[in-house]
Amino acid sequence: MRPAPLRLDDAMMESWPAPDGWMLRRIRLGGRGAPRGSLLFLGGRADHIEKYDEALIGWAEEGWAVESLDWRGQGGSGRLIQGSALGHAEDFDCWLEDVEAYAREWRGRTRGPQVIVAHSMGGHLVLRALAEGRIAADAVVLSAPMLGIHTGVLPHWLAGRIAAAACALGLGRRGIGRVRSAVRVDEGATLPNVLSHDRERLLRASRFEVERPDIALDTPTWGWLRAAYRSLDVLARTGL
Repeated sequence: MRPAPLRLDDAMMESWPAPDGWMLRRIRLGGRGAPRGSLLFLGGRADHIEKYDEALIGWAEEGWAVESLDWRGQGGSGRLIQGSALGHAEDFDCWLEDVEAYAREWRGRTRGPQVIVAHSMGGHLVLRALAEGRIAADAVVLSAPMLGIHTGVLPHWLAGRIAAAACALGLGRRGIGRVRSAVRVDEGATLPNVLSHDRERLLRASRFEVERPDIALDTPTWGWLRAAYRSLDVLARTGL
């Protein structure tokens, strides 16, 4: 396991085979100083390991043995539509199976306390995996877990039916809304601050779309949206 670096780069990344042979990209960082335990970080839809380099390095510098991976179909873990940057899914089962297998291996080879930190879609998947008895940890921290999808004035039940209808019409692999892959970052533009008030961090996150197209993911497909609503329904039935 590598010591905590100043920055992440491609040379630090590893490949981990999922049970079905799909290769997931991951990183493992050894903690500095007195060991505090093991931390597994799981990002959200369209995220990649590099986006969270400050957090991953920061945790490692505080003594945590840190690991993170790119979800199947995004970041450096391939694409679910060959040759496309669209974020697609037929269902969320493949991600649940991936996190179940990885967390089981991680629990077996790392020292405690073992903590899982997850954001957005990752938080949703961790909640489902916990509810279904697929994973375990000494502690779980969730950042803005995906417990719903912002649809404005459109009711969730209607949005779910629209997504299902679009897939029934053969649009499951089509992107929803504007494709962002051709957007250029304007250094002088006014950027939305819903994620951060730090302009440099916002610019850096935006640059990934044009500077690292190999790991950046574009808009989701109708298939992903249908799968998301189905998974949200499953989670709701667990009572969490």
